[in-house]
Amino acid sequence: MKVFPIPYAGASVNVFYEWKKLLPDRYELFMSELAGRGTRFREPCYQSVGEASEDIAKRISEQLEYDDEYVIFGHSMGALLTYEIYYKLKQMGTKEPRHLFFSGRNAPHVFEEREDIESMTNEVFLQKVEQYGGMPEEFYIKEIMDMFLPILRADFIILDNYKFQPKAEKISCGVSVFYADNDFSTHIKEMHKWSEVVEGNVKFHEFKGEHFFLNQYPNDIVNTIVKDTETQNIYCNMVDDM
Repeated sequence: MKVFPIPYAGASVNVFYEWKKLLPDRYELFMSELAGRGTRFREPCYQSVGEASEDIAKRISEQLEYDDEYVIFGHSMGALLTYEIYYKLKQMGTKEPRHLFFSGRNAPHVFEEREDIESMTNEVFLQKVEQYGGMPEEFYIKEIMDMFLPILRADFIILDNYKFQPKAEKISCGVSVFYADNDFSTHIKEMHKWSEVVEGNVKFHEFKGEHFFLNQYPNDIVNTIVKDTETQNIYCNMVDDM
């Protein structure tokens, strides 16, 4: 089972590197880096969610063999990208994932008022970002901030400009939703609206903590991914045998 994690705003896919040690041997972590960071730091950042999801979908598709089973996990910005990536993969004719994991973000069709991130000063923008927590102290060192702040701002801009477009079909693979009980950016009612864009049942998992709860409980997150994927696997095999 191939696992493709999609990071949150400003982050490289390397934030999931620890999962390599936590996943069982029958699972393999595949790092599809986003433009503008990590091994792709020389590339320009994305101009839209559509551009980002199409690019990542192509990279995922290139790492799949014909009969590969795989799952995609996205946190925060990554959750929204995962939603759009699913449909980009379908357009490409790529075999659909076994399971999708949406974490730390309200359902894509929940209206969020635009904040005009592009017009914010760095000071105001940083105040907004700090609400999410999880900012390391070294981020505020000038050289590091000069490098990473433009990436973070670019990600927030494409999220701010995102406009939900209803899809012709609902998601037909397995879906799980992760959220924290004290995440200011999500609401349990809005998280449960993920079920409105999914054909079948959705598994919901609540964790203690704030927005970056996934960094607090990497072992629990990985174990839940494996459990939900294999539950879905059993169900799909039963259907295939009928």
